[in-house]
Amino acid sequence: MAYKRLTENELSELKKSQYVLSATATQLQFSLEFNREFSKRILQNKEPSDILTELGISFTALGKARLNALIRRARKDILAYYKNEEKNALLQLKIKKAELDSLIVACDEMKAENLKLRQEVEFLKGLAELQNLGKKH
Repeated sequence: MAYKRLTENELSELKKSQYVLSATATQLQFSLEFNREFSKRILQNKEPSDILTELGISFTALGKARLNALIRRARKDILAYYKNEEKNALLQLKIKKAELDSLIVACDEMKAENLKLRQEVEFLKGLAELQNLGKKH
């Protein structure tokens, strides 16, 4: 489906929008802010035509093909966002696992040190008993 050609009046109205970076009869470029707002509102289950109206863009000026392209773009952006979030979550889990592994190693080292100190205490107790026995005789 080809994009509808924009009339001079439609171009004039679209160019007034803070969300339109450039507009010609055959091409229309929206700002990053518009794409984010549109995607965010799609996630809120709002109707695309309602979103455009809320953002001050004429649905009829865009036409069905452009609207469908906006929806496809929003879905693609949303999917990319969630894939990125998933990657970040996995990275955080790997970091937490590495921290946990490090704590386990440190704990094992502390247990070994504690065992060594207990053995030294028992040895010293034994020496003290021997000294006390030696003083009594």
